[in-house]
Amino acid sequence: SRVRIEAKLAGQRKGLFKPREFEWPETKVMPLSAVITEVVRDEVEQFHRRQTENRLLRVLNPDQIADGVERGKITSGGSDLDQPVDGDQAISTALQAFADGFYFVFVDGQQIDTLDQQVTVAPNSTLLFIRLVPLAGG
Repeated sequence: SRVRIEAKLAGQRKGLFKPREFEWPETKVMPLSAVITEVVRDEVEQFHRRQTENRLLRVLNPDQIADGVERGKITSGGSDLDQPVDGDQAISTALQAFADGFYFVFVDGQQIDTLDQQVTVAPNSTLLFIRLVPLAGG
């Protein structure tokens, strides 16, 4: 069972990235801060996995090439950018950014207003993050 993660920039139709699935085996009622913590922890793990994969050269199939053209960048690996990411710091930054009003969170179409608000996230739920302020460079 999975939860769908989407992210958009306010005022733009296109998502910041392709929606992705996040493993979520059972219905949980928890504060928004715990939901954000789970999502950020998974994002950091995914980032580290991509870094490891990018160190390897690989042959791209036509779909991967088309996707790269759409994004404006085609990569076939061989990169060793070695960008360290501290998971605890990433979580702290994400929680502070929400508290500072840099993004909104919607769970199954319902806006969540505070970090301590209890939300129900079930398998097949959709989490939508809407960033209000563009970050430097994008």
